[in-house]
Amino acid sequence: TTVLRLTSFPDGYSREAYNLPEGANVAAYPDRGWCFCEASWAALVKDSRKLLDLGLDTGEKSRWAELQAQCRQRRRAPLPPDEFAAALESKGFTNGKCDRPLVADLYRAGF
Repeated sequence: TTVLRLTSFPDGYSREAYNLPEGANVAAYPDRGWCFCEASWAALVKDSRKLLDLGLDTGEKSRWAELQAQCRQRRRAPLPPDEFAAALESKGFTNGKCDRPLVADLYRAGF
């Protein structure tokens, strides 16, 4: 299975074009708690050839192999659960009171 992440939007993307509800988490991808968690899980188990960041796509590649090469991400060393939980403190959640401890517990269980 290939993990596709969209860590940035294409040039010209307008957040105002969408009718987001008040309180929606509009933080950048690296600052979002669930995104950080999902990327961390994927890096634990996926080969780097299966971790693609479509935010790196320039729109110039027309073949899958070229797109894979352009968007491939290096795997980070996994964070121990305590360091992961500490990193979560700086991440945004729509419902941080409930989600932050839940995400930390899920990561610890999967680690």
